[in-house]
Order: sequence, then structure tokens, then C-alpha cells
Amino acid sequence: MNSAADAIPWDKNYEIGHELIDSQHRIFLMLVNKLTATIAGGVTKEYLFRVLSELRKYAEFHFISEENVMHACSYPGTKDHEQIHQHILMEISELCENVAHGRASPQQVVDYLKGWLFNHIALEDARISDYLSEIQLEKTGSTPDFIKWEPSYEIGHELIDSQHRVFVMLLNKFAQSSRNEASDDYVLRALNELKKYAEFHFISEENLMIECDYPDLIHHEKIHSTIIAELAILADHLANHLVQPIELVSFLRKWVLNHILIEDSRISNHIKNHLNQAHAASIHSAVIH
Repeated sequence: MNSAADAIPWDKNYEIGHELIDSQHRIFLMLVNKLTATIAGGVTKEYLFRVLSELRKYAEFHFISEENVMHACSYPGTKDHEQIHQHILMEISELCENVAHGRASPQQVVDYLKGWLFNHIALEDARISDYLSEIQLEKTGSTPDFIKWEPSYEIGHELIDSQHRVFVMLLNKFAQSSRNEASDDYVLRALNELKKYAEFHFISEENLMIECDYPDLIHHEKIHSTIIAELAILADHLANHLVQPIELVSFLRKWVLNHILIEDSRISNHIKNHLNQAHAASIHSAVIH
């Protein structure tokens, strides 16, 4: 199987016109392509299941994010759309369970996700976009730039950089809710969206580190665990009105920028060195032969 040939490129026709959701759909397609390449690469079962877990975590986050958009604009089809999401998550879980017990192949997961992704965007998500147009809402939610994305934040890995940009969008969205004195329900929904995204993003980064034999994996995993624990405490304090949303925004802003500029840049440097060494080795081998 040629994974490069099987990869599906993003097409502008897949966009529904909502910046945050379109960015998430692009990442979903990258993850499906990654799963395709992982299957073709003949990796261990353990790593394959890590990639499947990464996709499942992303689906959980993405559906919460879409549902928050629907709730924010009082979309009339919200309940039906949420039921579709629950059904899809159940089918994905069952498929992964069947793969684990040899009752299904990993390729069946890929085929299911490809079919769902494009049908869901073309049918269900397009209806959300049409509704937003009808009520004349700004599709990005007029989110202020609490953090303005800068090219210097990029580490040079397309999937991780795309994830970081979405993280910044979510943080800006959460900051907006705290500034606009949104309802407690909306703030907690936005916070749950951020938490789910952090859980997915950390799994995705850890899979990347395993893939490129990053020597500081354990240290980086501990940083991720600490952040998740701190975020859970702050979320609990927020739910009980012990802290203000802006305090959580400040924590996340500091973490996002420090983590990208310091810890994640180290991963990027390792990947570049890893690729350079592999390239040098291939040239050396070609010269010998």
C-alpha cells in the first residue's frame, strides 16, 4: 500500500465557512491520513492503538466543539446533531474494539472515518453553516485576538502547528466568553472544550515523540500530566466560583506560549536532526553502492 498515494488532500470544497470548525476538519483529515500511513508502515500493535486512541480523542473534542457552536447560536437541530455525534462515537469505539480483538482490520476504521468525514461535512455541518448565514452571525464568533498567532510559534511540523493554531483559537474563544460575561453554562462548556482538546493534543504530541524516538519523551509526558492536573483543579475552582475565568485564561496563555516556544521547539529540532541524519545515511549508502 502506498500511503502517499492513499492520502487525501484538503480541498476548499470541504469548507463550511466557519474558521474554527474548518480548521478542525482539516486536522481530522490529517489524522485519518496519518492512520493510513501508520497502517502502511507496518508498525507495532501498541503504536497503532495509540494512533487510534488519538483519533478517538480528537472525535470527542471535535463533537463538543461543534455542539458549543450550535448552542451559542441556538441552532434548532442541535439535539439531533448531538445524537448523530453520540452514534458516531459509539461506532468508532466498537470498530476500535473489533480491531483490538481481530474482528476488524485497521483499514475498516480508515474507510469508516473517510466516509463519515465527508458525508458529515457535506450534509450535517453544511446545515449549521447555512443557519449561521441566515441569522447573519459572524462565523468566527468575532473572537478578539487575546493571543495573536505569529509565524514564530510554528515548530515546522504541519500537524502539530495546525493543532497549536486551533488551541490559540479556542483560547481566544474562551477569553471572549470571560470578557463578555457569558453565562456559567457557556463558560463551562468552553472550558470542557479546551480540556478535551488538551487531552487529545498531548496524546498526539506523545505519539509524534515515539515515532521520531525523542529522547526526552518521559519528561515531556510528565509536563503534560502536570498541565492536565492543574487545568482540572482550575476548572473545579471555576465551577465553584473560586477563581475568575480570566485567571484560567492567563494560565493557559502562559502555558501555550511557553510550551510551544520552549518544549515543543525541542521536539522540532530533534525531528530536523533526525531527518538530516536519515538523509545523510541514505546518501552515504547510495555512494557505497
